[in-house]
Amino acid sequence: MSEKRRDSKGRILRTGESQRKDGRYAYKYVNKLGKERFVYAWKLVSTDKTPTGKREDLSLREKEKQIKEHLEDGFLDINKKFKVVDLLVYYMPLKKHLGYSTQVGYKTLYNLLENSDFGSRKIDDIRLSDCKKWLVELQEAGRKYGTVNTIRGRMKCIFELAVKDDLVRKNPFNFSVSEILMDDRKRKKGLSVEEEEKFLEFIKRHKAFKVYYNAVVILLGTGLRISELCGLCLSAIDIEQRLVRVEGQLLKQGKGEYVYGTTKTISGKRKIPMTETVFKAFIDELDKRKKMVCNVIVNGKNDFLFLTKTGNPRVNQDYGLVFDRIIGSYNRQHIDDLPKITPHVLRHTFCSRLALRGINPKNLQYLMGHSTIDITLDIYTHTSFESVCEEMQRLK
Repeated sequence: MSEKRRDSKGRILRTGESQRKDGRYAYKYVNKLGKERFVYAWKLVSTDKTPTGKREDLSLREKEKQIKEHLEDGFLDINKKFKVVDLLVYYMPLKKHLGYSTQVGYKTLYNLLENSDFGSRKIDDIRLSDCKKWLVELQEAGRKYGTVNTIRGRMKCIFELAVKDDLVRKNPFNFSVSEILMDDRKRKKGLSVEEEEKFLEFIKRHKAFKVYYNAVVILLGTGLRISELCGLCLSAIDIEQRLVRVEGQLLKQGKGEYVYGTTKTISGKRKIPMTETVFKAFIDELDKRKKMVCNVIVNGKNDFLFLTKTGNPRVNQDYGLVFDRIIGSYNRQHIDDLPKITPHVLRHTFCSRLALRGINPKNLQYLMGHSTIDITLDIYTHTSFESVCEEMQRLK
């Protein structure tokens, strides 16, 4: 049986306690992140005298008691001295109902903070100017405006919770990125009616690409995100009621594993009525699907509508590559080039068309599955010279 450890006064030290050569006591513990942390004190208990010339402070045992109370309450470290990266991890469990892609975004943010000086700083030392400087550095390092804006938004949400918990007095991320960065984003633009007709006609008549025709028609006629299209199951398609239920999204991780999760936002779960064109596309695709078998089970689901020749569910990457091939093939054969088209461009096209036709913004928000009306109005309702001309003609 090993002898119990004692301090210089012969007192038995508890688990985690130790005394250094200079006489200072240390206590080692593991925080909620699973990381080792240390606190130090010149006194073991409160009745000990503080060595001459040393600052008066709590004893080690008093600090231990605080730590245990904080850990039981869920705090990461003593005295609420969270690091920025610790704050992110602490509040993440509170952010429920996040879509898979958003979860990935937060994990990416964690990695960014974990490997940066900013992430290692104490939250009570962070000022608004520090946050602005950090975001400027991110853009200078090559990150795009939209990415930096997303990072700012997520950090603002996390610090807002810290404010409500009285961990910090003010939210240092409570500002707009446009105050410090130039918005160099190209405004996303949907297809013109002429471009849409050319794109569809080319796919419909092409021997190799016509297999994707129904998917393109459905994307243009529903505004689905590509991950939502890939996640469509046979059980979600109601032919009698002529509507499609958006219940989740299918993605593929870096290791090649399929992931079926909730929609990007809570608002993403919705029902979309079918137009006559979309209805016919679904009927045709369902008829083809009868001859195919899905070889993959993802979260208990194996009735995905869109499959590859080998019976695997189609994912975003598949359509991205195919769309590039379609545009490349079209432009080689025609003088009038088509612009770069992605599945998301089709989503923009759907939304812009409905907006220009005067659909109620709240109805448009529902169809798009946006979490807030601001997203619908700010990002998707675009104007063009042609649309302005049409409006002016109506005034005659």
